[in-house]
Amino acid sequence: MRRFILHDRHTYSSFLSCLDDNSFSKKDLNRKAILGFLRDGILYHNQTFIEGLRKEFTHQVFNLDHERGFIDSSESIELEPKKDTSEEPLDAFVSFFKERREFLKGKKVSIDLTGGVDSRLIASVLSYLKIPFDAVFSLGAGSDEERKIVKAVSEQLGIKLDIIKVKDIKTTQELGSLFALSDGLWDIFAIRSLYEVQGWRKQKGYDLAITGVGGELYKDFWWQQDFPFYKSRKNRLARLLNVRFNRVSIQGQRLDEDMRSIVEPEERNIFDKMSELETSMNTKTYDQIYLHLKIKEQISVLSHAANSIIPTYSPLLESELLSIGYSLPRSTRFFNRFHRQVITKLTPGISQVRTTDGGMSVSSSPPFVARDIFKFVKTKTARVLALLSKRAEKQKPDLPMLIEERLKKSISLLKEADIFSKSAPEDYHEISRILWGRILTLGFVLEKIRQ
Repeated sequence: MRRFILHDRHTYSSFLSCLDDNSFSKKDLNRKAILGFLRDGILYHNQTFIEGLRKEFTHQVFNLDHERGFIDSSESIELEPKKDTSEEPLDAFVSFFKERREFLKGKKVSIDLTGGVDSRLIASVLSYLKIPFDAVFSLGAGSDEERKIVKAVSEQLGIKLDIIKVKDIKTTQELGSLFALSDGLWDIFAIRSLYEVQGWRKQKGYDLAITGVGGELYKDFWWQQDFPFYKSRKNRLARLLNVRFNRVSIQGQRLDEDMRSIVEPEERNIFDKMSELETSMNTKTYDQIYLHLKIKEQISVLSHAANSIIPTYSPLLESELLSIGYSLPRSTRFFNRFHRQVITKLTPGISQVRTTDGGMSVSSSPPFVARDIFKFVKTKTARVLALLSKRAEKQKPDLPMLIEERLKKSISLLKEADIFSKSAPEDYHEISRILWGRILTLGFVLEKIRQ
């Protein structure tokens, strides 16, 4: 389900179609939403960039029912404890896929495979259940070292692997296509890999793409800023917000005066929304925040973008599976133990292949666990310190001429709309590169409003 409702009267299937059908001006801009998008890369609380225009999304386009197959997703997901605790989590996890494998076997399936553990978890269970699939690795989204890991995993499974190199944007039309694919609601740069890979899948005749999105709710990734205190009653919400949301200090980007005046009130509003999701344990609170304030927004946009090219499914976001992850003992989420248990039991060969997580394996075998502990301590310590210190950005790259000109134009449009102050830096190198794609998206939106 996906719709946009203007002043509770008119309904649209997309944000851009609403912009096309109505005459908006800069006085109609939702400046709080724009601030949130610039600062965190997210449109919070069903907002859009237009006042009075709200969005209603489900997290993905369809779910996989064990009796009816793929059905429209009409209900929003919630995080709730698993009701039936008689079955072991590993068995319940595998049973979910086993009950639905006939609906997957009839399709030409392509999965996103990376050097991490979540996509490997999906590959493991599909392989174990003898559900045919191929794999794709996006070289634009990962390094050459990761490519070697993915190649080793695919060879162990005996599956076909295609490596897609994300091309540079060379024409204004391509840039416009990315904006259209995002429906004007997402960072243009962040959608490039999806655009290339989904287009390739469509060309090759795949029926279904499967992703490992949502795996954070089966491990401790979202908790690491509190490591090792995973059963605390104290929620460190400020720390969570700063290290787990892709934040940028917008004050330093010289916002317009009126925009600066809403920074602190909106910050308090976000904390209020986070507080509404608090539970009796810090890590369960963080799970709720991850789902409701982070991943729902991201997946609702990206799922619909992906499905506009080829049907795409993220099984780890199914309510039944989420309840398994949410109910796991804290110790099972630690050290990727759930992934280790599942993958080692189902496909022990790929469990021993290293991952991008500090070179650790994902095996439960004692010799591998012993070696991984040393890597784990070193990697985890470095990662927590990096998160808390907020290390400076790496050197900012130069952009292709086409992108550079478009970015400069977008900065000018943000100034005209009184979002950036007139004295904001003209040189994009003086602006955090995390903002570049967000600024490009807003520039296209403002251009449509101005027409």
